Amino acid sequence: MGELVKAGCTYKHYKGNFYYVIGFAKHENTQETLVLYRRMGDSSVFARPVDQFLQVGKQGVPRFKLVEKLNQ
Repeated sequence: MGELVKAGCTYKHYKGNFYYVIGFAKHENTQETLVLYRRMGDSSVFARPVDQFLQVGKQGVPRFKLVEKLNQ
């Protein structure tokens, strides 16, 4: 599932904040893939399971939406 979220890209949270995906990690006990992301404008860093990061709400709005891809 980690391939559906792109490291080095910016995502917009449904509440309006922007986040930069740093990369991925494995949960020590469950081996679940986690998305590591940083809030733009400060140094807050978060980790969330990939399936939660990709979650779509009741109104069909994704929790995070890709807004900027890497220039390749």
